[in-house]
Amino acid sequence: MMMITITPQHVVNALEHTLLKWDCKEPESHQLVERLCQEAKQYGFAAVCVRPIHFTTARYALGVTSSVALAGVVGFPEFPLTKAIEKAHPMIGAVNSTTKLQEISCAQMEGVDELDVVLNSAYFKTDFEVGGSFTEDELTGLRTCADDLPIKLILETDLLTSEEIKKVVAIAVACGMDTIKTSTGFITDGIGATVETITLIRQTLDALGATHVGIKASGGVKTYAQALALLQAGATRIGSSNCVAIAQEAMALLG
Repeated sequence: MMMITITPQHVVNALEHTLLKWDCKEPESHQLVERLCQEAKQYGFAAVCVRPIHFTTARYALGVTSSVALAGVVGFPEFPLTKAIEKAHPMIGAVNSTTKLQEISCAQMEGVDELDVVLNSAYFKTDFEVGGSFTEDELTGLRTCADDLPIKLILETDLLTSEEIKKVVAIAVACGMDTIKTSTGFITDGIGATVETITLIRQTLDALGATHVGIKASGGVKTYAQALALLQAGATRIGSSNCVAIAQEAMALLG
């Protein structure tokens, strides 16, 4: 396992403050997004990550000169689900390509800085089994549409085997994805980001000569200790809805 010296400040600066709850109601949700952005600026987080309905609110709350990036999700699930439900009725990333392209165009118009795009897990598994090209074709199209906006590809690693993870990482690199992201956090009985998974992704990227590609660890990251371990394993960003608590733990260590 790769071991990197990570300072508490490094942890704070790698955090992506996330609000992707499916049950947020109007107008409460926009107030929560405004607070999310204020907290991100206060602590110096890397980014905030929100749904398309909140792009405009977040862009306004962050302003145009903030160092905090606005990340927007594309093809994101509407509701939490279990692995069994997903296996029976695939829904993770199961949004047609046209809709994903429309969401990317919307993100561009509303000032989003980074895109968190969900892999169509079911179609990828079919590609993996039969040697198909849907995944590569879709990602190539999304990359073209996004122009120079960085794309983080969300794998939903709880649904994939180690061999599938290695294969999809290779496809992502070939299609110009900028970052590999572990999870949506919407698999209720999933593990989410683990040191083992981050290590596997980092080793795969290194073997491909793609050391420039980042890794976003997300799903179940609640504590400073978890965030630190994931960064030491090779993650470059940490996505969490618990960023303030993580930052406070880090600040306590800084004195």
